[in-house]
Amino acid sequence: MNKAILPGSTIGIIGGGQLGQMMALSAKEMGYKVIILDPTANCPAAQVSDDQIVANYDDLEKLIALAKRCDVLTYEFENVDAETIAEVKKYTQVPQGTKALSITQNRILEKILLKKMILEPFPMLL
Repeated sequence: MNKAILPGSTIGIIGGGQLGQMMALSAKEMGYKVIILDPTANCPAAQVSDDQIVANYDDLEKLIALAKRCDVLTYEFENVDAETIAEVKKYTQVPQGTKALSITQNRILEKILLKKMILEPFPMLL
C-alpha cells in the first residue's frame, strides 16, 4: 500500500529533460522538494530542482542513493532499465511500477498489447 506523499516530501525524478523539468516545476509549485538523476550536469530539470545526482540511468548504486533520499520516485521516459527500477523499489515508492516500462522497452510486446487493445477495446468497460 502506498503512503500519501504530502507537500514537503521529496520526489526523485530519473531523467532531466524537458518533461522532467515540467514535472519538477509543478512539484515545486505544490511545495515538494525535487532531486533529479541525469547523466548531464545542470540538465534542464536540475536547473529548477533542489539537487541533482549526475549518473547514468542504469547506475544501480546512484539510483539506490537517490531512492534513499526520496519519499517517491518516478521516471520521465522508457530509457530506464526495468530490472534496476524493480531493485530500487525496495527503498522507496515507485507508484507507476515497472510493467508499463517493460512493455514500452520492447517494441514487439508494445505492438502485441496495442493489437490486443484494438481487438478488445476497454474490456473493463463492458
